[in-house]
Order: sequence, then C-alpha cells, then structure tokens
Amino acid sequence: MKESVKKQKTGMTKEKRNDILFFIALAAIPLFMYFIGNFYINGSALVLAFQTYGENRRLVFNGLNNFIAVLRDLSNESWMKETLLRSFLIYLMLLVFTTVVPLITSFFLFKRFPMHGFFKVVFFIPNIISSVVTATSIKFMADRVIPGVALDWFNKDLGLGLLSENDTRFGTMMFIRLWFSIGAGMLLNVGVMNTTDKNVVEAGVIDGCGLFREFWHIVLPHCYKTLALGFVFGFGLIFTEDLGLYSYYGEAAPQNLWTIGYVFLVNTKNASEYLYPYYSAWGMLESLIIIPLTFIARYAVMRFGPSEE
Repeated sequence: MKESVKKQKTGMTKEKRNDILFFIALAAIPLFMYFIGNFYINGSALVLAFQTYGENRRLVFNGLNNFIAVLRDLSNESWMKETLLRSFLIYLMLLVFTTVVPLITSFFLFKRFPMHGFFKVVFFIPNIISSVVTATSIKFMADRVIPGVALDWFNKDLGLGLLSENDTRFGTMMFIRLWFSIGAGMLLNVGVMNTTDKNVVEAGVIDGCGLFREFWHIVLPHCYKTLALGFVFGFGLIFTEDLGLYSYYGEAAPQNLWTIGYVFLVNTKNASEYLYPYYSAWGMLESLIIIPLTFIARYAVMRFGPSEE
C-alpha cells in the first residue's frame, strides 16, 4: 500500500529509480572518456594549431604560420606528389574491397552456398587474431616460405622475399590489406542481410525472383544505407591509411610504399613537444579537405541511392 502511494506521488518505483542510477553510474566512465577524447583533445589540438612555443616553453599565439609552414614544407618535398597519388589509389582500391567485394561474399554467406563456412573462416581469421601475430606470420610466409616453395617447385627466384623485393612488396602489401578489409566489411554486411524481411524474400521467390534479382532488388536496397556510411566515412583513409607499413617495416618502410598516413604517423611519433603545433596544423588541414568531401558524398549517396520501397 505504501509502495503504491509512493509510486503515485513520484511516478517511479524504488526499483526503477535504482535501475536508472545504476545505468548512470555504469555509463558515466565511458561517456566521460568519450568527452575527453572527442571534445577536449580535439579542441586542444585545434587551439594548438594556432600557437607555438615561445620563451620559457610557454604557448603563444602564432596566427596561420603553422599552416603556412606545413603547406610550404609538403609542397617542397620530392616524395609528396607520389605519396599523395598512392594514398588516393589505395583509398579507391579499399573502397571497392570494403563495399563491392564484401557485399558479394556476404550474399554468398547469407544464402549459405556450399563451402560458405570455409570462406567465412578464411576471411575472418585476420580480424580475430592479434595483429602482431598476424604480421609476424605473414612476414615469415612472404619472405621465407613462399620464396622457398617457388624456388624448389617452380625454379622461380623471388630474391629476398615478397616484402623485401622492390618489384613485389607494394603488390604484396596491397593484397594483405585488401584481404583484411574483406573480412571486416563482410562481417557487418552479413549481420545487416540477416535482418532482411524473410517474408519479402519468400514472396520474391514465389514470384519467380532469381538470385540476381533477389540480390539487386531486395537485399541491396536493404543494405544500402550501411554501405553508404562505409563509403562516406572512408574518405578519411586518404590521409590516415598507413597500409600496415608500421607493423611490417617499423619506421624503415621503403619510400616507394609511403602513404600520407604512414608519414604522419612516423613523424608525430618522433616529434618533440615543440613540433606539436606544427603537426596539429597538419591534421587540421587534412580535416579541412575531408569534412566538405564527406558532406558532399553523404548528400550524393543518400540522394541518388536505391530505396527499399
């Protein structure tokens, strides 16, 4: 009786209030870390881009000088044009292998075709094993096992190995990165495809809908928004993708493999505190390019894409 009267007054039972307090306590730490990571750190980096270290290691306002210095230095680097073009090429290839190819392989798994379990394991393995273990194993295979097999069985000399020879290392790194990307995209797509209305699929089969039409008119429109988000947010890879070079080469990756992301990673890792404003300006310049492209791409894919209706 007392409990019902209390509920009428407050509109909430004691148990309900305790559940809410427990949820708040549970979510407080991750929300606090999210605030620190996305607002405080990024906001500090934005302010730092307009500052420099003066006397007594104090930060002072520096206007646009950091941005001018970044543009001047990068435009004078002999490797910049080639590295930028390589980064854009890698982005385009990753775009295909994280959208189109995983979409096809995901449909293959969704329909449970023969050997679907085998392909699921093959594509998922790189995403469930430690990156250190994966990199070590692949490097051993590429530089020791495969050259040995090629020489013994086919009398083909691969030199020091696929990751060491100038003619093969870029193709090998691209193959490894694309293989890894297929599994990640496929995992997401299979989950979305499994939410497709089974009644719609069955109705299509009854009406004589073949596999291609089922994929094109039922499954693809259902997955399109997920694919579109991957396409839109993938623009950042142009400046952040390092192709896994640091895992395989450390700071000694050959220059003909460099990407913008790898150069930025290595430089910031070795930078002194006095260079932080410089690299903050570098990051802000990249954001000024990526953010407008992202909004334009988002409008385009949402405006002209297929609809489930």
